Amino acid sequence: MVSKFKDWIEQEDIRMGISELTKKTETTTRQLRYWEKKGYIQSIQPDPNSPRSYKLSEIIKVELIKEYLDRGYKLSMAYEKAMARLSKMQRFREVFSNYFKEAEILDDQYEIFTIGPFSETKEKITIKHDSVNDTLTYEIKKEVE
Repeated sequence: MVSKFKDWIEQEDIRMGISELTKKTETTTRQLRYWEKKGYIQSIQPDPNSPRSYKLSEIIKVELIKEYLDRGYKLSMAYEKAMARLSKMQRFREVFSNYFKEAEILDDQYEIFTIGPFSETKEKITIKHDSVNDTLTYEIKKEVE
């Protein structure tokens, strides 16, 4: 299961059409076309007569730009802030996909994630989220060699 999850978080094959993207992000097609014209986002359009679609990374970028616009930033600054945040997210995604080992849901209440092993100690951290009480606990275990 973990390898499928890792494959999913590493993929870029997820696509969304312009109409669905405008609904999900509360933007307009006019806004998205303008952002594309300014070079802030890129669509996939095999030929001029086909509808625009967007890769996962562009979908996230649209959501972030919209979030910063809603906070009152001008478009150019919203784009800069979105790109800075995307850069951080990409770095965390790379680390997470390399060291994420296990994930499970227990009794429809707990999400359990294991990360590691850590280089020097060969330990793993298991993080347990209780979704009912919204608490987070952890346990450190030595990896069995």
